[in-house]
Amino acid sequence: MIHFFIKKILSILSNTPVLRIFLKIFYSYSLSKLKRQLAAVEEIFDVILISEINSSHFIYGQSDYNILIIVKDHQHPKRILYKVRNIISHELSLSLTINTNFIPIITHKEYKLSIIKSYLLNFNSLRKISWSSLLYSKNYDINMSDLRQYPLIHNLVEDFIRNLYISKSEISLRRSIKKLFRALVTLANLYPTRFKISSALEQRIKITLRYPILAHSLINTIMRSLWKEISAPIELKPKHNQAIIEHKIHPDFVKELKQLLNKDYIDDIILTPSLIQMQDDVLSGKVFLNILFNQNISLKKNYRKIVTLNSHIQKFSSEDLKIKLRFNSSNFYQFQSEYFQYPYPLEPIIRQQLSQSLSGFDYLPEVQRQAFQLSCINFFVHQFMRFRSSAHKTDLIGSKFIKSLNLMYRYYLLLEYLKYNQVDVKTSEKEIRAVLTPQFSTIDLFDEVTDAQWKVIRAQLIYLLKKIRIELIKFDKELKAITF
Repeated sequence: MIHFFIKKILSILSNTPVLRIFLKIFYSYSLSKLKRQLAAVEEIFDVILISEINSSHFIYGQSDYNILIIVKDHQHPKRILYKVRNIISHELSLSLTINTNFIPIITHKEYKLSIIKSYLLNFNSLRKISWSSLLYSKNYDINMSDLRQYPLIHNLVEDFIRNLYISKSEISLRRSIKKLFRALVTLANLYPTRFKISSALEQRIKITLRYPILAHSLINTIMRSLWKEISAPIELKPKHNQAIIEHKIHPDFVKELKQLLNKDYIDDIILTPSLIQMQDDVLSGKVFLNILFNQNISLKKNYRKIVTLNSHIQKFSSEDLKIKLRFNSSNFYQFQSEYFQYPYPLEPIIRQQLSQSLSGFDYLPEVQRQAFQLSCINFFVHQFMRFRSSAHKTDLIGSKFIKSLNLMYRYYLLLEYLKYNQVDVKTSEKEIRAVLTPQFSTIDLFDEVTDAQWKVIRAQLIYLLKKIRIELIKFDKELKAITF
């Protein structure tokens, strides 16, 4: 709690240019301390600072240092990562300035793989970027032309979706605006028929990034213009044989959604049930609600309604069925489906089978094989890095077993699709359990995962990931060099 409070104070102080000088000194002191501490760890080959600290986007007090740990070959990365996290957590100055949410750690051999470097980077308009070594007086130069485009774009799309609705109450407005701007500029350059960025919007954003104190007064104007840019009209085909799930939820909720659909700023509302269902006739767990806007959302009278829309919808949430509301535009939603720009590659295909579009539209008329394969490779690397950083262990131990079962089943479905180019998505708990190891039969969906159970879950997950890698090596030989 104290740590969170201090971070907020530093963020507020960073809005004053004079105080940024003192914050820069504090950050430099922290970096020097980290260098001294990590230089003593013999197994480390190098530590690379991958933050763009010389960029105008890096703000002392708001931004964090991002580091990449490279260990010597034949060392145990997880054990070394534990040492590094322990060092950072015991030093307040380090924990305030180093991004500890995700510290990538790889071997020297893995660093040479373009697929790994692409995963760690965002798209950059420069031909070459340089990362500086924290332990030695040298730089690591990276040619952007040598990297994979898909993961670079994917990182931007993920940032864009996460920041697509910003309230004025957010302290880190500047950070959110920066991520939106970077993503939209890149997407407009790569997909000019789908996205654009007007000179007026670009100018407002640049002013906000240069003078963060203006963010609160300009944010609504910026966001309304941004929604207009990503909501270009598109032609959508009717969806044949789509799933009908509205009869499985409360009729008052369905009535409310159909009334919303009459609003001139809403194109469609898509209902997607959670993957694991306990009953056939009633939805349980979660329902994901995508409200897709058109360009009319950019009008001031309509944009204001986004604020109340979430609380209005959440009135229909219950203990048995929680509503996860997401805002998007029809244009961007179709773009994500067409280019498989989701964290999970099968997401568009699963939605084809399970989702209901209240307007009856089809957002994935056909599967683009190359886009799907690139998405699968990116997903595999992401999952590998999460195991390497112990992120899955932290997330799943102590959580409900349904979360682990969901992840195992997603791995299984992806493996089936890679092998057979089709998959029949089952949502029944009984059918899902049947395709996985019987060792989980005694664990209830809502039991908390213990350390002992995690070992079995981890073994099943890694077994499936290794099978997925075997299929993906057919498309990308570099994956042979990645080992668990």
